[in-house]
Amino acid sequence: SLTTVVGWSFGAAGAGLVGHKYAKRTQDLTEFEFDLIDSSPGLPVTIGVPGWLDGNTDSAWKVWDRPLCDVSSDGGEAVCLRWESEALRNVGLAIYKFIRYCRATIERIPL
Repeated sequence: SLTTVVGWSFGAAGAGLVGHKYAKRTQDLTEFEFDLIDSSPGLPVTIGVPGWLDGNTDSAWKVWDRPLCDVSSDGGEAVCLRWESEALRNVGLAIYKFIRYCRATIERIPL
């Protein structure tokens, strides 16, 4: 029937458009994974997303291990998002340098 053909056409076109937009947005990602921190029986899922990493030894798992283990005892899984670790380390370094600069500036201001 005509309704089926029109519906199928719009569905296929919509799926193609979504696939194209998804590929365009994620083409530059080099790292995007979920790491399991703790698993307990239950349906809730808690996700920890780091905003920055501190130094070369820091990782998303290390940042969220203790906080999410406390939450997951209520049941469900606790995971952390590991994404673009090198960029997050650069952000952490920039924040550290900014704080040091602000501290040095404040210490030079007479009260």
